[in-house]
Amino acid sequence: MIYDANTYWGRQGLERAILDALAAAGKEIDRLTVDDLAPADQFHSGGKNSTVRLARLASLKPVMRVLDVGGGLGGPARTLAAEFGCQVTVVDPTESYVRTGGSAIGPATLWRSTRPAACSTSSGRRTAA
Repeated sequence: MIYDANTYWGRQGLERAILDALAAAGKEIDRLTVDDLAPADQFHSGGKNSTVRLARLASLKPVMRVLDVGGGLGGPARTLAAEFGCQVTVVDPTESYVRTGGSAIGPATLWRSTRPAACSTSSGRRTAA
């Protein structure tokens, strides 16, 4: 059996669903903050507080570069960029997460998302890009 992250996690219309939920919660869609997005894009235990705690333990400083593998929509990346000044690269195999995370749901920060060739191949075996 071959695991396909897009089949399992992917979702059509993800950006619209998030924007609609934020608008329904009274958020200004044109002025979203990292905190506005945190409930939707911090896909790990502990949420944003854990991201901040780990960043402090790692002594992250402005202009440091961070690689977030499996970063989903980019919540931790946005937090590290906005609150610690880090340049963060997000790598995730789920195309709808990469598209949504790099779109209108996030404020302009120093992060970017990519879907690397290393995440999947036609044979289902992982390879280095």
